[in-house]
Amino acid sequence: MKKQQKLTAAYNFFKKSYACARGGSQTVILPNGKSMAFDDREYYSGRGGKYNDSIRHDNIGEVRVARKEYSSFLKMMKEQEFFKKAVLQAAGEKAKRISEAAQQGIYSVENRGALNYIELSKEEEDGHFFDANRLAKTLGITVEDAVLLNSPGKTYVFARKTDTGEIIELYHPSLSCNDLSISFSVVPEERVDEFNHDEWAGAPYADLVGQTTCKNHFVC
Repeated sequence: MKKQQKLTAAYNFFKKSYACARGGSQTVILPNGKSMAFDDREYYSGRGGKYNDSIRHDNIGEVRVARKEYSSFLKMMKEQEFFKKAVLQAAGEKAKRISEAAQQGIYSVENRGALNYIELSKEEEDGHFFDANRLAKTLGITVEDAVLLNSPGKTYVFARKTDTGEIIELYHPSLSCNDLSISFSVVPEERVDEFNHDEWAGAPYADLVGQTTCKNHFVC
């Protein structure tokens, strides 16, 4: 952030709130002697102008910022800039991974401990869509199983890997109030037994949230 931008941010940060509804005035003075005067007095216009003489303004006067307060502010600004740069760098690296993976016809994957996440583009997250062919190739499952994730409700899909026979549990939260995110993990056979398809298919509004007759598909 440029020097003048930091100064402007400091003046606005240390500026005090007015006790009167129609504003007031004040001058913020920093420890380095630099200052900025604020005239935030509001007046009526038109026919209401006759009441301007009776308006009460909160004229605060000088707001002197202590050196310790200013140092804390500068430290906070530095931390915010560092965080902003880190976020932008991470976003750029993610976009590069997504692009390179797409050129190979797959998705990049992010590991978060026990779960793995498919790295979707911002457009896919916001628009609630994904490429079933790329997802299938990424996970080594059939396209038919990958397509099942297209249901709008809270969705679980159990897909068997075509090469090893392992079962992968795929999940995404309800899309009525969330962006699309797809997590997955390898699970034991017993995990599938925890889901009774007849109960899920027979639940009220099952069709509306996208439940199908596929026995490895569960939506609520």
